Amino acid sequence: MAYTIKNADGTVLLNLVDGTTDIKTTSLTLIGKNTDAYGTALNTNLVNILQNFASIYQPRAPLTGQLWYSKADGRLKVYTLNGIFENISTAFISQGQPGGLKQGDLWIDSETERAVRLGPMELRTSFCVTMPGAPRPAVTVVLTPFLLIERSVGKRSCAGSGR
Repeated sequence: MAYTIKNADGTVLLNLVDGTTDIKTTSLTLIGKNTDAYGTALNTNLVNILQNFASIYQPRAPLTGQLWYSKADGRLKVYTLNGIFENISTAFISQGQPGGLKQGDLWIDSETERAVRLGPMELRTSFCVTMPGAPRPAVTVVLTPFLLIERSVGKRSCAGSGR
């Protein structure tokens, strides 16, 4: 009797016939019932998952939500509804600009309490933050793919405060 393999949302991905393996439907080798020598495929699957498919090449047949660590640019990516792998942005906290920033990264300068997001053309100061223990008003920052919204929780906003 075939295995019915389902996606996380419950939709059927594949009916896997007994004694077969499938290497076309996903980035893993799916193993059917009563398949000989299944141990190699199973263990390779586990290592691939553990390493987030780390390679210079993107995984074959990715599924929405799948992670991939690109050895080509040293970035963790996620397969989106758009059918492409997109970078998962990184946040850095340091005094002074760290090296290796790439588009989409967020850097919080712990000395000046300014947050900087790397945009398409240049680094742009985007908003202020209040570091833990600092005697300044707290700031809530909401990040969306296209907007940076700043809202002060204290009496004065850090926007335009020269910090």
